[in-house]
Amino acid sequence: MRNFFIAFFTFVVWSFFALWVYFLMLPNKQEITSNTAIVSIESVSDKTNDSSTLLIQNENKQSVATKQTIKNIKISEPTESFGLTARDAENNIVFEFKKGITFIKNDSYLDIPVSLNSFKILLKEYLLQHPEKEVHIISFYSATENFVTPNIGLQRGLQIKNMLINAGIDSTKIVVKSNISDISFSNENTYSNAIEFKFQLLNTKKVTKEIIPKEISRPSSITFSPKFSNTTILKTKKLQELLIGVTKILNQYPNAKITLIGHTDNSGTTEENYIQGLSYAKQLRWFLTNKSTVDKKRVRILSKGESQPIKSNRTPKGSLINKRIVLQFTY
Repeated sequence: MRNFFIAFFTFVVWSFFALWVYFLMLPNKQEITSNTAIVSIESVSDKTNDSSTLLIQNENKQSVATKQTIKNIKISEPTESFGLTARDAENNIVFEFKKGITFIKNDSYLDIPVSLNSFKILLKEYLLQHPEKEVHIISFYSATENFVTPNIGLQRGLQIKNMLINAGIDSTKIVVKSNISDISFSNENTYSNAIEFKFQLLNTKKVTKEIIPKEISRPSSITFSPKFSNTTILKTKKLQELLIGVTKILNQYPNAKITLIGHTDNSGTTEENYIQGLSYAKQLRWFLTNKSTVDKKRVRILSKGESQPIKSNRTPKGSLINKRIVLQFTY
């Protein structure tokens, strides 16, 4: 038994000795771990720096590319202005207003705000300063509007031409052009960019022709017998032809004016017939100034009532003939 304990003790001593020697011969683990950690951190740091450098380089490249792209992009000018504008032949703006001239769909009437009144003076002054130029009136209309002759765009443009002539601009330096366009009307069926102006070199061939124009009929008066619905004048083909004819005369003779004289039969009292004759004249004036290009300032109205019959009122036919409107021209 004693020998067993001696042997066991000896074994334990040698075991501890062997373990001590083993651990003594091993490398310093902490040092290896630390060094490894340092290397790893440095490696990660180097990679991070490399990634950061690449990222910065990429960002710089993108920045340069973006700047280059912006530099190469040509920013186009707006193709449409929503105010009243006048441009020269190089498309430079001579003058412009924030508001434009408005029209209602299927109507030749133009709504010109008071703030635009000076456009006529500006056009006149420019043409005086540039005698080699002429002004083109660009009048827009839509393909969805009613088909009439002349087209509704031209009718609107001719109204502006008459205004310019009345403002003292030489008619030979005014050109009207109607431009059919894809128009987006408002909820009220209006469009507020109806007219534009453009100055071009004077077409001397056109001027030569207009100096000696082909003279149209110059009547002293026209008698018009409307078709009535009770006491209201109806819009008929005959009335439309009258509007076109009167417009041509007034365009040919810018200084001409019209007096509309209403006549009736003797079916009412003298006073009633006078009022009725005046009503006929007012209705025709409305058609002339709203359904054609006639300027209201060139039209005055009178009534002769029943006082100047041309047929006997004893027959229905004679009574109907006496209900008429006479257009008297002064040149």
